[in-house]
Amino acid sequence: MKRSSLVGGVIITATILFTMNKAMSADHYQTFVVPDDVMEKYFSLPIEKQQKSCKARNFVFDKLPVLAQDPPQRIKGYNSRMDNPGLTEGAKETDKYTLRMSEALTGIISSNDENQKEIVLESLYQWAKAKALSKTKNCIRSDGSWGCDGWWSDKKGQNKYAGHDFNTAQLSIMHLAYGYYFSLASFNPQDPRHEVIKDWFNMFFKRNKKAEQMYAGHDSSYHWPEFMESIVNGKEPSVRKIKRLIEFQNDQINDDGSIQKRTTRGNKSLWYHYATLNEIVVNMEIARRYGVDIPKGMDEKVVKSANIFFDGFNDFSYMDKWAKEAYSGVYEPGIQHFNLDIRRVPNGTVWMYVMQYRYPNTDIANRIAKFVDDKELNNQAADGITGVGYGCIYKAIL
Repeated sequence: MKRSSLVGGVIITATILFTMNKAMSADHYQTFVVPDDVMEKYFSLPIEKQQKSCKARNFVFDKLPVLAQDPPQRIKGYNSRMDNPGLTEGAKETDKYTLRMSEALTGIISSNDENQKEIVLESLYQWAKAKALSKTKNCIRSDGSWGCDGWWSDKKGQNKYAGHDFNTAQLSIMHLAYGYYFSLASFNPQDPRHEVIKDWFNMFFKRNKKAEQMYAGHDSSYHWPEFMESIVNGKEPSVRKIKRLIEFQNDQINDDGSIQKRTTRGNKSLWYHYATLNEIVVNMEIARRYGVDIPKGMDEKVVKSANIFFDGFNDFSYMDKWAKEAYSGVYEPGIQHFNLDIRRVPNGTVWMYVMQYRYPNTDIANRIAKFVDDKELNNQAADGITGVGYGCIYKAIL
């Protein structure tokens, strides 16, 4: 990817920067998320500092060959509430694999370890060769319309809903694609395994839901997969769609920092608030990357949203004022289904590091830093929600 940006009055081409670090190559850094100036700051760091923040843990590379064995052919069995992963075919295997792969794919961008890259490539190839998850029910009809109905037809969300199976399969593959094109596609590019992997990804790109309707979740209503597909095809993502997306999400955040249809999800309100805050902050970085202005007042509302998370995390009953609405959820006073050991919630922490970088020397930056230190959040290279541990890049340049 050969984009240029103005830094200190001098044009610095990404390709030149890559040659400064033998861990990089001209085909790295295929991302629709992180702005060029942020990546340039990261790549300009000594390799030791890059690795300190983004290095994947050694055990991940031991796990991947095991997780690559017997890839699941489908996901089947989620209920509307998605509280039954243990009873859902293929769900746990997919979750474990994509989480470990997110860390590995993030880590190798600053690695000179050819053996690690070979392990990651072979592991991904095994899933691609087996056409993993391709037998999941396809909810997209031939005319492009949605073909899986019945979400929350049971008031407690216990009815089976094939739409969750489909979306989970599609987005899991998309997250692998984000990571692959970010760091692995240029490793031994003539290796025939790459074509098998790309063909597998393309199968799922074609099955994606059209990025037309605007809503939170599903990688911003399938806009992220569309942006990735544009880059893969040598095009820039639609700036018009990015502008529309950031304006939608600005409108989605209420003046008090709560998020419509997310902070109101009953006893899962804290989780939906947390995950959507991460999505919103990532979308703000996408907007910055492509020169789309952040709407006036959005930064202030996002800070309020962050404070809601911390206040709710410290006292679940704080969420009751919103949770009692129980939008597609179940309300239980003072109860939130969110693991208090945040180290066991390995997804969705990108926003914490981005906000420290974007709002330095502020109360919220200090609050996040203390939280990160107190909770020992040292695994910022892994993120199954975004497919790449983007947070480690921002942490490195703080």
